[in-house]
Amino acid sequence: MKRYIIFVVLVILIALPILVDAASIENGDNEVYQIKGRVTGKEWVYVTINPNGTKYFNCRFGCELVLEKTGSSVQLETDGDVVIRNGVLNVK
Repeated sequence: MKRYIIFVVLVILIALPILVDAASIENGDNEVYQIKGRVTGKEWVYVTINPNGTKYFNCRFGCELVLEKTGSSVQLETDGDVVIRNGVLNVK
């Protein structure tokens, strides 16, 4: 039990900085979307976001997010909140 608690604490300490620097992407539409995102100089990462769902993307040093279906895109300097409304990505 003691090892389990130590393990959980270590996971939290490692995950917390990543979550703090994560951009939240909220889908305000009633449609499933595929989003591609990348940190500058890195490969594209694809995620699917369900209606009224939220996904997180690590944007610690800035990132670009593109909504595949419409081509709408945003550039973030660091973590931020993005919402999809009517097929368009908008920074909150």
